[in-house]
Amino acid sequence: MVRGKVTGIKETMDHVRTEITLRSNAIKKAKLEELVVKLKKATPVDTGNARDSWQVSDGKIVNEVPYMEQLNAGSSDQAPARFIEATLLSDPQIRPAGIIVKNTP
Repeated sequence: MVRGKVTGIKETMDHVRTEITLRSNAIKKAKLEELVVKLKKATPVDTGNARDSWQVSDGKIVNEVPYMEQLNAGSSDQAPARFIEATLLSDPQIRPAGIIVKNTP
């Protein structure tokens, strides 16, 4: 019978967890940036302010223009109502339960 001691497992597992977290965060950031590009293309343009206000913040896609809710409701002839949801749901990696469109104060 051969006996031995295995060392370094905890350190290896910690490294693996860190790598998984880093790679997962990078993939998520890239996907969010890709979705921002799609949303910019789908956003109706008058002055360009609404289109240019899409950004990723704290792991979320946001647009702070106060009239975005009205644009998404169909106030522009350039885009259909609910263009945000349609744009996001056109991506096969997006699940419907993950979309929240709201106007926050």
